[in-house]
Amino acid sequence: MMPIAAFSAGELSRRRSLASMTATKLVSKQSMKGSMIYVKYLDHCWFRNVDPKLAKPIIQEAWGVLHHEASDHIRLIAASYTDPTVKEEALRATGLVIVRSTILEMNRVG
Repeated sequence: MMPIAAFSAGELSRRRSLASMTATKLVSKQSMKGSMIYVKYLDHCWFRNVDPKLAKPIIQEAWGVLHHEASDHIRLIAASYTDPTVKEEALRATGLVIVRSTILEMNRVG
């Protein structure tokens, strides 16, 4: 099985450089915490029974509520609820942590 999106070494280097600049810009932007956002990022790729020279990082996309921003990562929540079995408010969530240096694009939705 081939990766969804494959890059040449030069293209991958260019994208990493852009991702690094983008991550720096994201830190300086006004916080989008609590907003619905779209993120396009590079992700690891598991390969099996293919020519290893063809295996490259893939581009993933995610949508969710920006729950947390740190200098090295962001945390998106895709679904959440309050656990009714706990007396104190206990947020339970499903989401994704994305390393900033892999982010190619990040925009507020709507």
